[in-house]
Amino acid sequence: MGPNIADVNGTSLYYEVSGTGKSLVLINGFGTDTRMWDDQFEVFSKEYQVVRYDNRGFGKSAVPTTDPYSHATDLKCLLEYLGISSTHVLGLSKGGHIAAEFVLRYPELVNKLVLADSMVAPILDMHLWEEEVQKNGLTNFLKNLAEGDVLKSAQAHPKVFSLLSQMLLSYSGWHFFNDDPVDQIISDKAPSPEILKNIKSPTLILIGELENTTRRGNKIIEVANILEANIPNSKKVILPGVGHMSNMENPGNFNKEVLNFIKEY
Repeated sequence: MGPNIADVNGTSLYYEVSGTGKSLVLINGFGTDTRMWDDQFEVFSKEYQVVRYDNRGFGKSAVPTTDPYSHATDLKCLLEYLGISSTHVLGLSKGGHIAAEFVLRYPELVNKLVLADSMVAPILDMHLWEEEVQKNGLTNFLKNLAEGDVLKSAQAHPKVFSLLSQMLLSYSGWHFFNDDPVDQIISDKAPSPEILKNIKSPTLILIGELENTTRRGNKIIEVANILEANIPNSKKVILPGVGHMSNMENPGNFNKEVLNFIKEY
C-alpha cells in the first residue's frame, strides 16, 4: 500500500503503510512529519506491517478545527480504518506523549510500547514560543529551533540536519496562531507516577546519551528515570553518541534496540 489520506474522527490524516505481519505504528515529534522515520520505515517493514502518519495539524494531515479532539482517538480511528486490531507503538519526542495517551486510553490495542527521547507531556512553554513567533516571524523561529540546543547533536550530521530543517520549515505553524482544543490525559509538565502505573504494556524507554532537552526545569533524562521507575513492565536503554533525534542520528543502533525489544522482551 502506498501513501493515502484517511478521513477519520472528523479530520483527514495522511498515512503510509508498508510490509506484512504484526503491526507497528510510528508517531512523529512536534513540527516534523513522516519523513523523520525514513531510516526506520523500510527496515521495520521487512518484518512488520509498519504504519507512519502525520498527526492532526502536521505534515500533510488536516489542521484542527475548533472542535475538541484527541490525538489518541485519531490514531484509534486510523487503525480501525486500516483494519488493525492491535499494534506495537513507537513514539519519539511529542510522539511519545501521544503514544502514552494512546496506551492509557486504549490499552487493549497496544502490544508493546516504545517511548523515545520524550517528555511524555505537552509543551507547556507554547505561549513563549508563540511570543517569539510574533516577535521574529515563523520562519526565523523555526530556523532558530533547528539550530538550537535541543537539536545540537543532530547538527553534527549534515543529512540529518538538512532533513530536520526541511521538515521544520515546512511546518505551517498552526499551533502558534490558534487555540488547540486537544484533549489530553497527561496535561502537566511530567506524567504522574499514578498515571504511569496504568501502563501495562511492556515498555522500552530510549534516551540519547547527548539528550539535553529541558522543559520547565524538567530534564528529559530525569523523565526517563521516572518512566522506568513507574511503568510496571519497562526498561530503559541509553543510546550512545546521539541526542534528541536518536532515530535519525544513529538509525542502525536505534533500529536494533527497537527490533530486539519487540521480538524478545
